Amino acid sequence: MAQGFDRIALIHARLASSATAERVPGFQQALARSGLRLPKARIQTVAGAEHLQIGYQCMAKLLRQARPPRAVFCTSDLIAYGAHRCAAESGLQVGRDLVLVGFDDSPINPWIAP
Repeated sequence: MAQGFDRIALIHARLASSATAERVPGFQQALARSGLRLPKARIQTVAGAEHLQIGYQCMAKLLRQARPPRAVFCTSDLIAYGAHRCAAESGLQVGRDLVLVGFDDSPINPWIAP
């Protein structure tokens, strides 16, 4: 990939949401066009959880992998906020140790997003 990331992960909400149902395959297709495949172990969600919980719980699971991802795409900004908190609590510095991308352009991003 152009930025040099080879360990990429995806955290998403339930696929019943039309936005998520479009974002997940769209992200996978973009990776495929770049010659990258997303292993199943790097695609995470939590059934029945709120977005903040999904991000936190899925990031914790990803960070326990033998080779954790260096870049994570979240299908919502709220998921990214949960993932960010988990990464920070694990001692990672988002932006240096981990690239984290949310999707929504939430108006509160300038206040709380890195």
